Amino acid sequence: MSETTNPLLNAVTHMESTAFRAGQVARRVLTEHPHLTMRNASAGLYAFAYQDGELDTQAELTVRVDGTDQVAAWAQALASEPEAKTQETDGHAYETSVCMATVDGVAVQVSGARRLTDEEAAAWRTRQAAAAEGGEG
Repeated sequence: MSETTNPLLNAVTHMESTAFRAGQVARRVLTEHPHLTMRNASAGLYAFAYQDGELDTQAELTVRVDGTDQVAAWAQALASEPEAKTQETDGHAYETSVCMATVDGVAVQVSGARRLTDEEAAAWRTRQAAAAEGGEG
């Protein structure tokens, strides 16, 4: 079996290519948008190659930022729209925000959160209670 038809070597070749592309995307985004900040980040990838020649590869860059404003900054840089959700944990209300984009075949996900002020939390709880009673939320 030649190297070009070996499923394991095909998977490794595509994994290398996918990892390189993910690195290029990260470098380009950070070079074009030096104002973007992050708390931490990770890169993940997988590559599958089957004996029949079918390939499946995916790279993902996951970025965690401080606050929802930074998610909005990343979303603007990635031409994406952030999605926000409010929830309550242990008596504290939080807004979480996530934006996702695909850049040159690389999935990029950015997330952040902020604790609501007491006033914002009270207003959110009032809207939740009204929605639970069948009112408008």
